[in-house]
Amino acid sequence: MRKKLLIAAIIAVCFILATIAVQRLTTIPHFDPLPGLLTALKTSNDNTRNWAILALGDTCDRRAVAPLIAIMLDKEAKAMDRQAATQGLGKIGDDRALAPLISMTKDPEGSVRIAAVSALGEFAAVEPLIAALQDPGFAVRAVALDSLTHSDDPRIYPLLVAGLDDSSGAVRESAVDGLEKYQANPAVVPLLIDRLADEDSGVRSYAAQILAKIGDRRATKPLVNALRTSEDRVNTEIALALVKLNDPATIDLLLPMLQDKAVYTRCAAAAALATLRDKRAVEPLLKLMKDANAGVRSTTAWALGNIGDQRATPALIAALKDPDASVRGSAASILEYLHDPRAVEPLIAALKDKYPDVRAKVIYTLGASKDPRAFAPLLALYKNPAEPRLAWVFEGLIASGDSRVVEMFITELQANNKGGVAGALGKMKDLRAVDPLIKALMNPHATARENIVYALGEMHDARAIMPIMRVLEDKSAAKEVRSAAAEVLGDMGDKRAVRPLVTALKDRDLSVRKTALASLTKFKDSHVISPLIETLGDSEMTVRLMAAEALEKQNNWRAKITLRQIKDRAMLRRLISDHAANVSMQENMQKDAQDRAITARTLVAISGRNFGDDIKKWRAWWRKLP
Repeated sequence: MRKKLLIAAIIAVCFILATIAVQRLTTIPHFDPLPGLLTALKTSNDNTRNWAILALGDTCDRRAVAPLIAIMLDKEAKAMDRQAATQGLGKIGDDRALAPLISMTKDPEGSVRIAAVSALGEFAAVEPLIAALQDPGFAVRAVALDSLTHSDDPRIYPLLVAGLDDSSGAVRESAVDGLEKYQANPAVVPLLIDRLADEDSGVRSYAAQILAKIGDRRATKPLVNALRTSEDRVNTEIALALVKLNDPATIDLLLPMLQDKAVYTRCAAAAALATLRDKRAVEPLLKLMKDANAGVRSTTAWALGNIGDQRATPALIAALKDPDASVRGSAASILEYLHDPRAVEPLIAALKDKYPDVRAKVIYTLGASKDPRAFAPLLALYKNPAEPRLAWVFEGLIASGDSRVVEMFITELQANNKGGVAGALGKMKDLRAVDPLIKALMNPHATARENIVYALGEMHDARAIMPIMRVLEDKSAAKEVRSAAAEVLGDMGDKRAVRPLVTALKDRDLSVRKTALASLTKFKDSHVISPLIETLGDSEMTVRLMAAEALEKQNNWRAKITLRQIKDRAMLRRLISDHAANVSMQENMQKDAQDRAITARTLVAISGRNFGDDIKKWRAWWRKLP
């Protein structure tokens, strides 16, 4: 029996190793993985074979088209293999696959039909996608409708309108999402307003999001009325939509809802007012602090804190003695943001609350107050080993910023070399801690050493550069520690770090290579050009992509020539996908604008084309690549 188990174990290990080998085939630089992947298709192990099929699609190599079509059309093949082959053909984008993919929209397996419809979206195949809207599977219809929204065909708009009445919420969500493209049509806003009453919460959330993006104030009153629901997710989206609409009439519509009979309506109105941060809501919300329902009182406390008016301080101090623990906890947390010294003594008294979670919030708020009166009671708790929320006491002391806390932590670091104390010193950014932290870098424990590296990075002190460089070069250090060193050196921006960061591009660990590469992109230095060019041959596609974007940032003639010579079809597909995602998320925060621009410029630099934000043209050009 033991012998049989051993044989079974050996076979299992062999299959696992085979699967890993297949996964790695596509990551070896300057190596053609296709012959090995085609051989792996013949294995009897399901996982290994499926990985090989998926890997063939990831290569974006046109030589994989014929074998993938054969697998997809093989009725004897497993459904997961036919699905993987179908997905792969969509990634490769070869026109030879179009007719076979269309035939797969009639496959008996729903997962295969979904993959076929998704792949047809890559080909912008309008006719078969329209036909797929009649599929009995709601997921197929949803994917088909989503794919059609990228087309400029005049038939699409009526199909989206019809999709609003589909029996499936998923399809209605796709329809609502697709209507954003037609926001210039005056009929779209009323259609979306109607969806605010949809029985599916996802549809209502999507409708609120799209109405906010369109910015038509006709939606204000319907959005406020739609708050009369017990579903927090929907109410959050509606509140955010109301903020974006910025309609002066909103607060007048919300205030009467604070008196509504339904508990969830009062909560939703208070939460929406918190998001709006209109000080006219303070007095009505103060009255609501006496509501009979604890959930309403807790939400109201949060709303008052979010508005940030010190008129709320007395009511929140009184709430520290509320019979409900959740209300006491909310009041303690919110008092942090009011910065009112009147709250300090009541908060010190609240340290005796019988609920540890309430005490934890009181502790942190006291520390964040930076009031000298808070130091002694917090220190007493810190020295009490029986305190169940000691971590919160620790954070409270950090938040206090008190110089006596720094001295205490330095002493503990020198005595015990604790990584947690190192992290605390980093957050406090007191330069007295730099030399003790450098000495503590010899700590043998990886987690503690990692914390010390990050703490030194927080200091941004030149004394730490050389010690952190030595950590990065220490081959015996854990990968997490080396990765932390690479990240911190990039953040500190000292050019002495370029040499060790370049060396780290060949580190045995992927995470270290990626972090070193990300840090090198922050330096405009001619010495990084050659290493970045060499990294274009890295085993991991994500690293190659990062190297290409880093070269584009350098704005160097040699980098530009190198980018133009890249013939990595898979990388170009990834860049186009990233660019498409960026185009659809133009309303992201401004801090992301630079990264979005780098992706677009890298795509232009490698392709030698510039189709701007026309993703349809980018994909059509890519499909013609050899």
